[in-house]
Amino acid sequence: MLTLWLRYLSSHRKFLNLTGDIAIDNGWIGKGPYRWLQVILFSDILTPLPGMSIPFDIVKGKGPLIYDPIRTAEDVDQVTEFVPEESVPYAGKALTILREEVKDDAAVLGFVRAPFTLASYVVEGGSSKHFSKIKRLAFSQPKVLHSLL
Repeated sequence: MLTLWLRYLSSHRKFLNLTGDIAIDNGWIGKGPYRWLQVILFSDILTPLPGMSIPFDIVKGKGPLIYDPIRTAEDVDQVTEFVPEESVPYAGKALTILREEVKDDAAVLGFVRAPFTLASYVVEGGSSKHFSKIKRLAFSQPKVLHSLL
């Protein structure tokens, strides 16, 4: 796996940032001591939030902080539908470049999280150990949670 190679060969690390800049060093996949069966592009779980009109920040030592947690039907109505081509066009571009690089020699996987995990962050207001707010929402207002998902 690419992650194994990058762990040991830090000089080959690749970066993708939110401005859409992609650093690719031609010929880096499958060269050297390893041959890849798959290449995985990992994305931070919060990447879709700006495209959904959900402001957040990452607070050092605490993790993600959702400025306005979503807990009511009115809150859900303020969420913009996520359209990847508009909000995160660089993700598709990165996958396209990776596919061109590996050709048919390896599978290219884009790794993202499930909707419930993302909903947990936006309902809880950030990281949580007990998930009490999303559990409360699920049992007291299941239609609101369903709409958010």
